[in-house]
Amino acid sequence: MEKAILLLILGITTGLKKQIITIDEGEKLIFSPFVIDLLSDYNLDPNIVDLIHQGTELEDILSIIPETLTNKIENIQVNTLSVL
Repeated sequence: MEKAILLLILGITTGLKKQIITIDEGEKLIFSPFVIDLLSDYNLDPNIVDLIHQGTELEDILSIIPETLTNKIENIQVNTLSVL
């Protein structure tokens, strides 16, 4: 299950980077506090939960410091690959 979640995170961040999907769509798929609560019952690697949490911050980053959004998305990708 962990690998599937990590691959989903990679796919979403790639879609965000290429502007194929929106942050809102990414939040509906996995980057939401609801998903974090849902997955807390499965004793996941804390790094995966942290990656999802980082994804929940993307909308805030876009509205406050949009020039750092691409770097943040790339950071999530690099960290996701390191957990894989």
